[in-house]
Amino acid sequence: MTDWVRKGQAKSRNKVWLVHRLDRETSGVMMFAKSEALAERIRDKWNELTEKRYIARVEGEIKEENGVFESYLRDDPKTMKVSSVENAKEGKFARTEWRRLSAERGTTLVEVFLKSGRKNQIRVHFSEAGHPVVGDVKYGAKKADGLHLRAEELTFRHPETGKVFHWHAAD
Repeated sequence: MTDWVRKGQAKSRNKVWLVHRLDRETSGVMMFAKSEALAERIRDKWNELTEKRYIARVEGEIKEENGVFESYLRDDPKTMKVSSVENAKEGKFARTEWRRLSAERGTTLVEVFLKSGRKNQIRVHFSEAGHPVVGDVKYGAKKADGLHLRAEELTFRHPETGKVFHWHAAD
């Protein structure tokens, strides 16, 4: 990404810093900052400054129109997987709100709003509900043509200027 910012000028000092991450297989909108200090400020207040909307296709037909998943998520370094735990001291709180958009051929298209940004949050919550994201073999789905999870929109309020930015993933 820094090479793109330098616009072909190898000696340019222009750089960008990654503000947040997406799972490797997830497509969509990502945010970078022009300074390391700003990137850190945004990371520190990520949930206060941003709203993210995802689109996912999950296995099985979900009948409910909408719902909420809440749990404490813990990363297990031995299995390299994230899972919900009952003891709040063992995990970090995660809230995932969703709305059903459509259902077809044994899958459901859902719109997902993260109210926290935990590693593999959407994947874990839907898998634990019996509806893994299509293609998410790690969390119990059948193999498919990739992970059907996309960071569709990101709305951001700049911490210094208060200006609101809105980005939408290109098709």
